[in-house]
Amino acid sequence: MHRNMPRIARRSLIVVLVGVVAAIVAALCTGQVRYFSTHGVSMVPTYHDGELVVVVRADGYHVGQIAAYRNPGDGVSVLHRIVGGDSNGWVFKGDHNKSIDVAHPTSAQLIGRVVAHVAGLGRWVSSPVIMGVGGGAGALCVIGLLTLLTCRRPDPDVLDEVSTPPPRRTAGNHRWPRSRWARCS
Repeated sequence: MHRNMPRIARRSLIVVLVGVVAAIVAALCTGQVRYFSTHGVSMVPTYHDGELVVVVRADGYHVGQIAAYRNPGDGVSVLHRIVGGDSNGWVFKGDHNKSIDVAHPTSAQLIGRVVAHVAGLGRWVSSPVIMGVGGGAGALCVIGLLTLLTCRRPDPDVLDEVSTPPPRRTAGNHRWPRSRWARCS
């Protein structure tokens, strides 16, 4: 029983990690969580150009929160601070701007409120090349984790029979001996 604890702990950790990744992907796919790369200087000194900002849809908003909305004129996502209004029409203003925004979106029109940001990461995340490489790396990680979950390791009691190297292959010897390691390849 004691020998199995590290394997059980390792598999439990893998299951938890797969669950967390699945939850993040589900949140992104349903639109409950969005991320943006900041552009411009309208939110300086709070946010600078090229920062990654994570936005979550909320049930309610209030003055002082930084939230995102889609500009009705050109469809561009705007990330500014709520400086007034109510759920029928919020007043937004960038921290570095001198005037308020023209648009006054309702709570239903808001994308969400900011819950996190990472300086400098927005430039990398918004790059199509990096997104493709990241998606491929993520897929490889999921495949690797699933392989680890399904891979059978040899029984420690028969380790001696498995650990001896196979005989050299010669002209008359075309079959390799079977070992329990073959299940993991």
